[in-house]
Amino acid sequence: MAGGIFVDQPYHPNPKCLLFSAMIMGIYWFSPATKNSFLLPVIFVVSYVAMAWYDYKYNCDTLMYSGTAIGPNTIDAIFKPQRRNEKHDKKNLSKNQEQEYLKRVYLFHVLAVSPILLYVGYYGIKSNKKMYPIILSLGLMSVVYHGFRLFNPRPGGTYS
Repeated sequence: MAGGIFVDQPYHPNPKCLLFSAMIMGIYWFSPATKNSFLLPVIFVVSYVAMAWYDYKYNCDTLMYSGTAIGPNTIDAIFKPQRRNEKHDKKNLSKNQEQEYLKRVYLFHVLAVSPILLYVGYYGIKSNKKMYPIILSLGLMSVVYHGFRLFNPRPGGTYS
């Protein structure tokens, strides 16, 4: 997993995560179910992050910290596991990991969630029906994430 969240690595695509995401998107696209091209980015991000969590669960060597750059990881970094309580002496690591995390949460809401809600709110029942599964996906991700954080607060994080 890459994307600027590692301490010593600039952004570079992770071939394993990309291949896994492409396979999942292919399975969806070639299934006999009705296709929704707007769901492909959601499927890509969810499968990429799922592979990242798999790597984390089975003890990958690369530590996942938030850097200071805004890049391709802005959308999916908030769902990836992070380590905040470990001591570090890396020069390109943000001093305030919690602030970097929250910045990415806010950017995710500004760049992904708000435009979809504004689109559906503006067009109402005339909006494209293919947006409904995306809204459903965002709602489910919100319930899972915030439900998890309700019972397992972030280390070093505070409720505000």
